[in-house]
Amino acid sequence: MPVPADVISAGTTGFLSIGLDSDLLWTRYAGGATTPLGRDIGRSTATLMHGSVSDVVALEHGTEYDTDHRVELHDMGTGDISVVPLGRNRSLKGVVGSTVVACRVPYPTDDTCTEAHLMSVADGVTTDRVVTGLPSGAFGLRAAAATTGALALSYKTSAAGGTTADGLAVVDLASGTATTSHLASAGFTTAISPAYVSSVSTGNAPVLSVENRATGTVTRLSALGPGYPLTGLAGNWAVFGPDTQFGAGSADWDFSLRAVPVGGGAVRKVLDHATTVVPAPDGAVLVTGGTVAKGEGVYRISVGPDGGRSPTWSPARELRPSSLSSAPASPRWRLSPRRRGRRGGNCPAVTPK
Repeated sequence: MPVPADVISAGTTGFLSIGLDSDLLWTRYAGGATTPLGRDIGRSTATLMHGSVSDVVALEHGTEYDTDHRVELHDMGTGDISVVPLGRNRSLKGVVGSTVVACRVPYPTDDTCTEAHLMSVADGVTTDRVVTGLPSGAFGLRAAAATTGALALSYKTSAAGGTTADGLAVVDLASGTATTSHLASAGFTTAISPAYVSSVSTGNAPVLSVENRATGTVTRLSALGPGYPLTGLAGNWAVFGPDTQFGAGSADWDFSLRAVPVGGGAVRKVLDHATTVVPAPDGAVLVTGGTVAKGEGVYRISVGPDGGRSPTWSPARELRPSSLSSAPASPRWRLSPRRRGRRGGNCPAVTPK
């Protein structure tokens, strides 16, 4: 994997990364073979814009002003390519598996999006479904996060005094029905898993909160320091920390990537820094980051073999030797080869992938 580059999507057979020049690269877990995919028109670094939680990579061609505006879906596991036509006045919001999330708008701006569409192609036939169940008057719809079979949509509603309020809804992709969440999200600090949804509040003192999707119970977990927040969900662990580039940060703040049980508990350090956190189809997350001890790379964080009492992490691909000046990861994390995770007691255990 080229350096510098960030992982922006994780599938079953490999992961997608993007470099500073916006070139996309697919890397297989087994053997590390790479497939360059070039650039699309948007050159977006957002995870959902190029596909998520599957081997499908999305490439957008044309714009909302073009009649041939379309999304190519490249299945990196099978080699199949399908095309979802968007056409004019339809904005791409994200891709989950082989489902394209789009919005018909008179002008291609976020705030004009009031109706989300779920589009797919099978046997050459395009299916277009409208998401139902969103609050009346919702606008500014954005695809915030995804997991297998579900999508988190952020939205805005009008409030008193001419202000707006942020909201979050979980969309079941099979039915196209949205269920409103008790969390509010500005759309870029959200994560979702089959069991939970998390969000980071905005403002001067951002806080990570997690909602149990079955019960609706919300748990406030941890205050975050400075920097653009990253968040992810791996089983019953929430992963969080600031987006911190290699060699950046300050001794005055904690710039590490950390993990905390979704029900609350002790916060554990995972990596010395991270720049991206993306979900994988099996419930794990892939992280671009590093530690002083193990170096820079792509790390996989998943539930450990002890019934969820500890997560495991494992390097997927080495990027370069680490020269970070911060302290190494906590010695309470144990390291083991990929697929051979060890117990880490009552704290997260880390396993190189």
